[in-house]
Amino acid sequence: MVRIEPPVRLLPSRSPVRGPVLPDAPRGAGRDLVEQLIDIGRRNAGGRWTAGDDLAGARAMHSTNRGVELRAALEGDYDWLEVDVRRIRGALVASHDPTPAPDALRMTDWIRIGAATQRGLKLDFKERDAIAPTLDLVAAAGVPDARVVINVPVEGRERVTLEQLRRIRRRFPRATINLSLGSGAYTAHQARRAVELARSVGGPIAFPLDLARVDERVVRAFKRGGAVAIWNDPRRTPVRDTGATRAQLRRWGVNGTIDLR
Repeated sequence: MVRIEPPVRLLPSRSPVRGPVLPDAPRGAGRDLVEQLIDIGRRNAGGRWTAGDDLAGARAMHSTNRGVELRAALEGDYDWLEVDVRRIRGALVASHDPTPAPDALRMTDWIRIGAATQRGLKLDFKERDAIAPTLDLVAAAGVPDARVVINVPVEGRERVTLEQLRRIRRRFPRATINLSLGSGAYTAHQARRAVELARSVGGPIAFPLDLARVDERVVRAFKRGGAVAIWNDPRRTPVRDTGATRAQLRRWGVNGTIDLR
């Protein structure tokens, strides 16, 4: 079990502070809230994905970083819970942005709840340094690796190395590793490099691709290395007819979609 250090308290605003002022990590959910969410998830018999089933048929809650979001997922018929992971002031925190929401969950609580309620866990890592300690928590919680999706950046400042990916694969041989690409148009060179990386890592691999940047040619290029899943940003590419959009993506060879909005 990884020991998570308590957050460092900031000086009062009236005191002189040198350098940038960083946000405190959230204190974490209280014991009562954690137990309440576990009870809700256990009592709700809906949303049970079976290992070996096609992930494309699972229903995932796109964001469960906050207690209110996680509660909605556990009360619904969701098979998978998705969380964004960062390391903030020494703590592993469920947060999409560098500044967490006041009620953002700590990953120790989030993983405990997810493991106890037997949902699939999708971990979207925003920072490379958060990967290893978070996966230590997942392993310690006894979550079967077939119920884990590990989304890691392979481009940009926080990109992981091939050796890091191989270590993840050795530890979680049946987990799906999502190779997350940077912004901008998907190029043939980028696809070839991603496919080579996928083949070097082995095991279940998927590419989460942006709806705004895909066409049939792009899908074919990435499918040489693994499954293709499509997501969208509703501010840029809103989907008005999800059924028609999914049907077209299926014709292109897409394996599944991620919460089209």
